[in-house]
Amino acid sequence: MGFNTRRTNRLLSPWTWFLAAITLGIAWRLIDAFLNFPIWGDEAAILLNLLERHYLDLLKPLNYQQVAPILYLVLEKGFLANVGYSNFILRLPAFLAGFAAIPMVYLAARQFGGRYTAFLATSLALLSLTLVRYTNMVKPYSIDLFLSATILYLGMRLLKKPKSFSRAILFLPLVPVSILLSYPSVFMIAAVGLVSGIQVLRRGSFLSRLAILATTCAAVSTFLPMYLHIGQGQLDTTRAMMEHYWRREFPPLDWGFPLWLLKAHTSAMFSYPAGGRYGLALLIFPLSVVGAVSIWRRKSPAYALMLILPFLFTMAAAFPHRYPYGGEARVEQHLAVCIFILAATGTLVLGKLLLAKLKQPRRMLRLVVISTIGFYLACATVSLIADIRKPYISTAYHDLDTLERRIFTPDLGMQDRVIVMQKFEGDPLFTIRYGYQMQPHLPAPRGIVTIYHQMLESADLPLPLVPGQIAWLVAVHGEDDPYWPAWLSRAGITYRQLDPPQMFKVEAGPENLRFPWVDVLHIQVESIAKPTASQPAP
Repeated sequence: MGFNTRRTNRLLSPWTWFLAAITLGIAWRLIDAFLNFPIWGDEAAILLNLLERHYLDLLKPLNYQQVAPILYLVLEKGFLANVGYSNFILRLPAFLAGFAAIPMVYLAARQFGGRYTAFLATSLALLSLTLVRYTNMVKPYSIDLFLSATILYLGMRLLKKPKSFSRAILFLPLVPVSILLSYPSVFMIAAVGLVSGIQVLRRGSFLSRLAILATTCAAVSTFLPMYLHIGQGQLDTTRAMMEHYWRREFPPLDWGFPLWLLKAHTSAMFSYPAGGRYGLALLIFPLSVVGAVSIWRRKSPAYALMLILPFLFTMAAAFPHRYPYGGEARVEQHLAVCIFILAATGTLVLGKLLLAKLKQPRRMLRLVVISTIGFYLACATVSLIADIRKPYISTAYHDLDTLERRIFTPDLGMQDRVIVMQKFEGDPLFTIRYGYQMQPHLPAPRGIVTIYHQMLESADLPLPLVPGQIAWLVAVHGEDDPYWPAWLSRAGITYRQLDPPQMFKVEAGPENLRFPWVDVLHIQVESIAKPTASQPAP
């Protein structure tokens, strides 16, 4: 009996379930890293910039519709140049930041509540599909989360002891580095600086005030040059894409604003742990509202403002179309730590209200914690099984990865051609170009692949082909009918087919959604009726 009682107590202990969440969360991240998901479009676009540029050139606006902070680019360039070219090495900065973010979420949550708050918030972080994805991705989304959680934790410590110089001085190196490493960290910096900074100026010591003033000067002197000379240039080159791609994430200045506000908070930004555009946001957002009200009333308005102001500052940046709000969780990772803490607090508040009239409410509250973590564990288990069965973000990226492996083999000769026709710069173009440049066994790098950005509606633009030449032809177009046979016929090119033709659908940005089909043909040219260029067009 005694043994069974002890085993039951262990099973009913929140610590046991929290340790299970830690175990599964770490295992899931390691398994996904081992599965080596194919590089997807945005990753390939960033890496192409790093491959094609020297360090100083990273200060200029990026190619391929990309925006990224300068210190992250330098860090990733260093890994690319000095460590290696494998997917895992290139994803290592984000991988390490994703792991480091977990204890920071726990420490930040402990500043707002007890162990149960920290258990729930950290379990949600550990077992969220979105966070696992971004831990194994080249893009710096997990860095955004790590820095925001760190800033929030240190800000809360300073808020509680505003006279502490040792706590205030930590922001002096952290804030400039964060600004250079993560664009959205400025929203958390502004929120923490406003709340804790006012408290320090009112109640702090001379040294703590001096540290905060020095940090403010460092923040301004870092942000303004970075924004004016780097960020603004990146924004200008991507403005057209930003306006179109993120149009639903910019608030309308009309009567549609309330509906937009509701959709923003009940979509991907709050969709934890299962991810998706809507998912569990309808549960997590109301819990977060309850948590915010509870912290405001029972703790302190200053505590609540620490968690609410980052949302308001991010939304304020969305009005002038400087930063999207609410559409996709990947660009709102700096808000994730606030969501985890608010949702955890709301869960416990509702649990206490529902259990208030029951006997032994404290023990029953443990069951609320256990059942919530158990739910997160179930969601994570389903997602992990799905990752193992299909180790890719979408079928399109798996097909593109398979295509690259078929094309870029040692058999690809110096005179062979790989030609991609695509109207807009987008994922198939980026991934194929990146896949080529990452093949060290191929001769004459950048001398084989010829890429046209135009979607050819006619055969007026000649292909750089000659009789007897072998070519891989890839077209991104808008119909589910084969593209190449009719085009080659109009161009007067006869050929022998070397492999069966291949077609698949690509899932990419709004522009590519109008041209979603990828059509692949592997041929050897037999004759050309019309004159064509013997060399690739520049």
